[in-house]
Amino acid sequence: MTALLAAQSRPLAALAEKRTGSRQPASNTLAVSVCCSTECSSDGEHPGRRRALAGLAAAAAAFGLQQRPALAASDFVQTASGLLVQDITVGQGIQPQPGDTCVVHWAGYTKNYQAKRIENTSVRDEPFEFRLGSGEVIPAFDEAVAGMRTGGVRRVEVLGELPQLSYPRDPKERYVSRTKYRYGPQPSELGGQRALDFVLDNQTLSDTNRTLLLDIKLLAQLSHTAMSAGGGLAAYLQQLRDTLIDTAADIVPDVDERELGVDDTAKLREEEDLRGGAVLKGTVEPGKGGASPQEGDLVFLHYSLMNEHRDVLSSTLSEHGGSGRPQPFVVGKGRRMLRGMELGLQEMTVGERALLDIKPEYAFLHKLSGLPLPEGARPEAGVTVDVTLTHWVPGGGVRCVGPDSDIFLRTLTPGEGWESPRPPFEVSLRLTARTASTSGQPEEGEAYYATPAGEALQCSMGAGQLPPGVEAGLGAMQRQQEAVLLCPASQLCGGTLVPDPPNAADARNGVAAPDYAEVRLQLLDFTQVRDMAGDGQVMKRIVRKGEGEFPMDCPLEDSRVRVHLRVREQGQEQWAHDSRGGDGQGAPLEFETGMGEVPEALDMCVRLMLPGEVASLTSTWRFAYEGRQDAPEGLSAGAAVEFEVELLSFEKEAGQHELEGEERLQRAGRLKEQGNQLYKQGKTKLARIKYHKALKLVDRAFELEGEEQVAAASQLKASCLLNLARCAEREQEWGEALGWCNKAISEDDGYAKAYFRRAVISHCLGDEDSARNDLALCAELDPSTLADCERELARMERQSAAAEARQRGAMKGFFDR
Repeated sequence: MTALLAAQSRPLAALAEKRTGSRQPASNTLAVSVCCSTECSSDGEHPGRRRALAGLAAAAAAFGLQQRPALAASDFVQTASGLLVQDITVGQGIQPQPGDTCVVHWAGYTKNYQAKRIENTSVRDEPFEFRLGSGEVIPAFDEAVAGMRTGGVRRVEVLGELPQLSYPRDPKERYVSRTKYRYGPQPSELGGQRALDFVLDNQTLSDTNRTLLLDIKLLAQLSHTAMSAGGGLAAYLQQLRDTLIDTAADIVPDVDERELGVDDTAKLREEEDLRGGAVLKGTVEPGKGGASPQEGDLVFLHYSLMNEHRDVLSSTLSEHGGSGRPQPFVVGKGRRMLRGMELGLQEMTVGERALLDIKPEYAFLHKLSGLPLPEGARPEAGVTVDVTLTHWVPGGGVRCVGPDSDIFLRTLTPGEGWESPRPPFEVSLRLTARTASTSGQPEEGEAYYATPAGEALQCSMGAGQLPPGVEAGLGAMQRQQEAVLLCPASQLCGGTLVPDPPNAADARNGVAAPDYAEVRLQLLDFTQVRDMAGDGQVMKRIVRKGEGEFPMDCPLEDSRVRVHLRVREQGQEQWAHDSRGGDGQGAPLEFETGMGEVPEALDMCVRLMLPGEVASLTSTWRFAYEGRQDAPEGLSAGAAVEFEVELLSFEKEAGQHELEGEERLQRAGRLKEQGNQLYKQGKTKLARIKYHKALKLVDRAFELEGEEQVAAASQLKASCLLNLARCAEREQEWGEALGWCNKAISEDDGYAKAYFRRAVISHCLGDEDSARNDLALCAELDPSTLADCERELARMERQSAAAEARQRGAMKGFFDR
């Protein structure tokens, strides 16, 4: 074996040269030639190699990214300028013209360098505005928005090789002041701006790693003639409201940040190590030819891990104590093999057997190597691996799941919708469980359990009915999805409805190379069972599904709802209350959510129901009737309660972005009055929520009409801020209360009540001078409060004198001892 290595082993130089290239099937070969200059520039760079690497990255984008459908080059259209454009959603509204004011949400990433997020305005609901074609934004942004229509979502890729489309590389051209960009859109947070500046300023990065990925949603556009045609600000705001669309849906770029990260320095170092012989490969038996697996692909392999004396330390082969079945891995993801093995596999084809001589830095000393250190092995020693690639499949539909990412889920049929089940959801599924095959081919292993034909398995997640590995797989699936789950046998043990695999004993005894099993899953359906309070005290289960799309058609916001309701003590057969009455003709219950009119458990439950839905709700007494006077007769105080509720209908108010100025003020005022009512009832928590919602409605001035509405909004905002201070004061959160007072005064520095309230809070914090000054300001701003200020000042002085007397008494007693 040593002679074989000496005769046939070679460095993985070819791999270093094609690192970012794609698969090379015989029928469709992608040939890439790399010529590295031996002459160094004055700063020590290798321009020839960098140009070659940039070319390789471009070739990979054009050929190898077809396994990532969301970012495939074929999904993009390249414009005449070189900008890559992909329409995620085609808008149905107006197309902006040069000079129009455009309102957008945008999200940005440094695509090829660690996938750093630089901005997402939809998270904060703070759209970006600019004039199209005026030079306010970078050319790529101007060009992208110019071809959109209102309501559209467009993804653009600004290639680093085209700096004329992006932000200026020279900081002197990029900045007009110490913190402000010359061209927008500028990241609003320091972290995003630093990430963007880094890829633009770092001279060691290749152009490929300066590529930016932007997602843009056009919310509204305003013709530049609106201001000039008359009407001024009012006309501007009116046209903006006419074109503004619902922005409730956040932009969520379809980007896997972990997968797109590229550490340029580490990659270059790895390439140099490979050329220096960090991993030597010797072919023992040639493969069948064809393509080789790359990063992200699912591979099945036999391996025997040997030390420098060629003693076998760990193996999948039965003659060395293994299971005799190949091990699955996802190259570069999840449960990792040795890094040297990952690199070697990228030069192998199916059926090939090779010896890999791996230096310690690419064996157990490498930070990405995931195999456990076998007993008797030294991490600082090199290893030899006898590896056979039995089978591999492209990684486009493969995910690593489970707490240790050692479970591999390969999608066969995509699912529907976006939601996945989780404990304690009830699921309906079919499954067939097999031991892993000796070839790695699917469905060749021995089946040890299968759902009876025509039947489905009904169970609850998190109840111990399914093995942990199956639950981990289901938690990553959607309705009607079919997939193959490759799971360690040890994680397929312990389910009460599915037997343990035949090799479970070996799995539990810790065979050096853990055995895997294969489970074919079909998730037919699932029922939401939600832990509403997060601690098991309120559980909601759907009895009958409603109509509409969850959660968009649910009364998430405070609204008036109509329900039928039954209540009983948990475990009892007789209902203590039924809104339908004995004859079934009773009137439904109507109430306003968020006002404390019904038990908290019921209020929480209704918000997540669809019209026509029937739900069963179990609650502890705390979330049901504790402290309330409306508990039905027949319920024992302190007992768990069961509700059955049917949502008949609810009054859905217009969305926030659909409201005009006066409507916005009216709703905010109503919310404030509701908060006041709740505060007087002692329901401080609910009152806080109302005040916060009112503040959100009046927070943005551009949605208001004229100075009169702006002034009314400011007054309403100051009032809500002061009311939040009262809530914090009641709960003796003095620091928070002082903060709200300061915000109210900042909003309206002539607000006398705010100075009075701040004086009271300052006194409680021991700041007597500030309290006196604020009382004086209050009386000066509103002379009608003079008597109240004098009474408050006298009360403060009495309290201070009493406190000093108590302190003197305590000290006197101390010295008399």
